[in-house]
Amino acid sequence: MMIAQAIGSLFPTLIYPFIKTDKLLWFYAMLGISLLAMPFLLLQYYFTRERITEENAELERKQPEINEKKVSIKEQFSVVGKDHYWWILIAYTFVFQLGLAFKNSSVAYYCNWVIGDHYNDGYTMLLFNIIGGLSLALGAVIIGPLSKKFTKRNLMLYGFILYALGDLLCFIISYPGLFSLSKNTILIWVLVGQFIKNFGAIPCVYIWMSLVGDVLDHLEWKAGFRCDGITVSFTTIFTLFMPILGNAIINKVLANDGYITPVGNGEGIVQNTNLQIILDWLALGSEVVSSLIIVVLMLFFNVEKNLSKEQEEIQKRKKKIILASGGTWVSPKEREILDEKEFDKANEELALSHLKRKCDKHQLDFEIEKAKYFDKKAKKAKHEHD
Repeated sequence: MMIAQAIGSLFPTLIYPFIKTDKLLWFYAMLGISLLAMPFLLLQYYFTRERITEENAELERKQPEINEKKVSIKEQFSVVGKDHYWWILIAYTFVFQLGLAFKNSSVAYYCNWVIGDHYNDGYTMLLFNIIGGLSLALGAVIIGPLSKKFTKRNLMLYGFILYALGDLLCFIISYPGLFSLSKNTILIWVLVGQFIKNFGAIPCVYIWMSLVGDVLDHLEWKAGFRCDGITVSFTTIFTLFMPILGNAIINKVLANDGYITPVGNGEGIVQNTNLQIILDWLALGSEVVSSLIIVVLMLFFNVEKNLSKEQEEIQKRKKKIILASGGTWVSPKEREILDEKEFDKANEELALSHLKRKCDKHQLDFEIEKAKYFDKKAKKAKHEHD
């Protein structure tokens, strides 16, 4: 994810100046990126394993009626509609995606016309993306230790406080006419704010989906069946619709507030102050507001409080069904260990198969090479254990 963001950050410097305002080149750029993404989406689709599906597989084999029973949307909503954790999850998704949509749809205009030296200067948006991304990269290292020390809810709470403060600093320092500072000075402070904001986004990026899973487990404990379908439906609707809404609003703003369309390299063009203020609000102010709303939501999001007991009870229910039907109960942790062993075995068989073909091709002694392979594997395992 971080590599992808780093590559994407190069767009304003490497591709943006080349395509400028040529609509046909913009079309080919979007087409190329879409085609590049397609094989990776297919790879994810065909090789992602579903935890809940696999955990319930044994239940369905032993009691076919479980597999035949389809829980309707009405039944799911009768459960989720009465659970405040679910409503907080939905409200969070709505508010976060709305703020994100406003920011994403306006950030290029903000970098070009509010804090940039001139239209498409080649470095403002690049720095805006990269500096913010550095703190997210740091998050990959620190999120593990932090999640052991604090609850996920508290990490989200304090994270969004930083998120709001970082964006607020950017919003105030770049507000048109508020400070008599040079463009470079404003840019430096904005980059500081973006680093703070994205540092606050670390829990959102790395652990929010774990909290979603916690809510789904809580609902299963409460209802006796999964409510993933209706939950994913709602969150997907917001995730897909908000960017459309954001783009519609920014286009309306540009049309109504005197936006001057750049021609060629766009140098020498300055947008009116009112439009710059609106862009400052859309790119930064909107996320200040959405972050503060999320902070309030997190105060009531104590789903982790009794979760371990609820998950334990869910497993007891499943175990009871399996044992009653004459099956052998395998806990999720034991299943994980077995899966890991199967995975290692399959990898070893594949590696030996490749080694055999290599030996046949280069006239090497397979038994000697195989012994070297196992010796190397043993040393690696010992090193990892130490």
